Amino acid sequence: MNRQQLRLGVVYLGNNLKNKEMTFTEELQKRQNDKNSIKRLAAQRRIYSKAKEINYLIFGLVVLIPIVMSVLTTIPSLVFLQNPNVTLLFHAYTVFMVFLQYFLTTHIEKMKKYAAYIQLESDMRVFDLKWNDRLLGPKVDDTELVVKEFDKFPKKDLSDLNNWYDLSKLEKKKKEEVIRICQRQNLQWNSTLYKRINIGFNILIWGSFGIFVFIIPFLKLNMAQMINSAVNFIPLITWILDVNKNYQKNKNILDELKKLISDKKYSNISALIIEAKFTEYRQNDSLIPDCLYSLFRKKDNKIHQEAQTFTINDH
Repeated sequence: MNRQQLRLGVVYLGNNLKNKEMTFTEELQKRQNDKNSIKRLAAQRRIYSKAKEINYLIFGLVVLIPIVMSVLTTIPSLVFLQNPNVTLLFHAYTVFMVFLQYFLTTHIEKMKKYAAYIQLESDMRVFDLKWNDRLLGPKVDDTELVVKEFDKFPKKDLSDLNNWYDLSKLEKKKKEEVIRICQRQNLQWNSTLYKRINIGFNILIWGSFGIFVFIIPFLKLNMAQMINSAVNFIPLITWILDVNKNYQKNKNILDELKKLISDKKYSNISALIIEAKFTEYRQNDSLIPDCLYSLFRKKDNKIHQEAQTFTINDH
């Protein structure tokens, strides 16, 4: 082999290696399905599920039981429940539940922060974004927590965590365009869930109010009984106010995210700000029961696919 042939061979090999270099989209696809990413997605989902279980407990102890107490005390045949000592005991339970609600809610908030942080780290890694302490806060080593929660995650559900972002039509897009489209898909997903929660919340509130107004005339309560019943509704009222406060905050965050993602001056810094906002939303987000996720899974997957098609065509 002469020098000319050797030179041509080296050039050919170099060009061939260049042609085999992965695009950003291909790298993202690989990262989102590797073991590290799947572990983090599984861990954050399990933490959210545990927080939901505590939320069910709060709703049962703090909301349902006081309401049942209130109704039972109005039934004439249950005379013993109208005893002043029993009434006092019910009131003491209600007050205790208010404090318990505060304690458990505080614990749930911590769990949501852990889960949201794990999800943030996963997104940062998948999108290949450099961590910014000023925008995201200092990095925290959560490896031990991720491993612990992943080990307890149902292995049969791991397949659901693959290919969250459909990147099949993004091969020729630049890095910032791909990240922006993925973030917009996340926004569409969260907006859909928010609308569903909001509808369910309004049905619950107005339905409860309607039932209360409807049954009051039939109970024939005197003033003392009405006051006693009203006291037992205090935990429900505090729960409603707390949930409503979260909904309003979430709506504002979603509006901000929509503006940021639609901004024509979108840049790498914009991507980091958006990730910080998504983290804030996830930390504040209301916990949707897993049974509702299962019930609407097919519909949600369809909506997510439509969001992917829309965002790809829009860009």
